[in-house]
Amino acid sequence: MPSLGLTAQDNALTDFIGRYTWISVHTGDPGATGANEAAYTSGGRQQVSWPAVVSHQVAWVGQLTFLVPIGTYLYYGIWDSASGGVFANGQLLDASRPFLAAGALQLNLIILAAQ
Repeated sequence: MPSLGLTAQDNALTDFIGRYTWISVHTGDPGATGANEAAYTSGGRQQVSWPAVVSHQVAWVGQLTFLVPIGTYLYYGIWDSASGGVFANGQLLDASRPFLAAGALQLNLIILAAQ
């Protein structure tokens, strides 16, 4: 498949962020299905309001708080709904996040780029 022009990439990314607004955390590689999602102690996936696409990327800055049990969290995932739904993508966190007791895991930055 030929690569998309820059405007088409921006349009595709804009469509993506319009649909996929729910973020999850995972104890292992979520693969293509969203596997290894946390067994949240309360709440669950968190919703983001993406800013506009700028220069072929979107950078969300804010604070998402996930209440998680004991475990090490390595990935975040992007979904189209608060539970179940369609899993779009998973990425490594900036660093592993070990919890020796239940606690609050925070994410503050997510960057998506058109490719």
